[in-house]
Amino acid sequence: MTHHLLKLNTAGLTAIAGVNGAPLLVDSTGLGLNGAYPANPWLKPKGNTLTIALAKPPPVASVILPPMVLPAVKVHAQIYTLIPNAPTNEIDKILATFERIAGDPTPLPLMREMPFDITAPPPTKLWAEATPLTALTTVDKQQLRTLVRKHAEVIQNRDMDGLLALLEYKIKDCALANGHDPEHMRQVTRKQYTKEMFSEPSFQVEGAQANELSFKLIAGGQVAWMFQSLDKPALVVRSPNKELTLAIYAAMIAGAWRIVR
Repeated sequence: MTHHLLKLNTAGLTAIAGVNGAPLLVDSTGLGLNGAYPANPWLKPKGNTLTIALAKPPPVASVILPPMVLPAVKVHAQIYTLIPNAPTNEIDKILATFERIAGDPTPLPLMREMPFDITAPPPTKLWAEATPLTALTTVDKQQLRTLVRKHAEVIQNRDMDGLLALLEYKIKDCALANGHDPEHMRQVTRKQYTKEMFSEPSFQVEGAQANELSFKLIAGGQVAWMFQSLDKPALVVRSPNKELTLAIYAAMIAGAWRIVR
C-alpha cells in the first residue's frame, strides 16, 4: 500500500492545510507549527486537492511574544508519498507544494487549492458509497446536529459500546485507508478513549448545542464537516487536567448520515 503524508511548516501567519477541504493541520496562533498528518483516509481515486488557507495572526501573538522575536513569515505545505518500508517517513514523490515567504505581496486572507493526482488510491469504500450533495437542507442540518449530540452523549455517559457503534463506519474505512485490520483499529479506538477521556474522574463535552455548530460540504460534496469555528472542531472535551478536541465528518450513506472521518 502507498502511504501519503501532508506536511505543514509555518510561522508568522495563521494557516490551515488540508486535503480535499478537510482541515488536517491548523496553526491558529501564527506562532508556528511544524507537523505532519496521514492523508490516506482523505484521498479520492481522482480529483484530489491540497487546500491552504492563510490569514494574519491574531493580536494575541504580539502579546505572547514581543515584536522583535515574533517568527518570520513563512508557510510551506506539501503532500507526498512515502518510501515503502523505510524506517522513517522518507519522501518518495512530491505530489503538490505550496510556499509563501516573507515579503510576498499577495493580499491576505488567502485560499488556494492545488490539484494533484495519485497512482495508487487507498482501497476505501467511502467515495463509492457517499452521496454527493450540492447543498445541505434544513433537515440535513437537523440530522447532523442530532449525530453530533449523540456523539457527545455517548462520551459523556462513558458508553464505550455506543461510541464504537457510532464510529463503526469510520473505524472500518480508515482501517482500509491505512492498511490496518479493522478489529485492531477498534481496539486502538477503545484504548484511546479510555486513556484520554474515560479514565478522567470528571469531564464535560462542549459543542453539541444547535447554535454552536456550522456546516460545510467538502470533498466534492461527499462529506459534511461540522465545526464550531474554522480552528475549533465540533466537540471539545474538558477535564481538570486536559482539553481534547474532536473533529467530526459525516456522509450520506444509503440514505442515512454516518460519521465517516
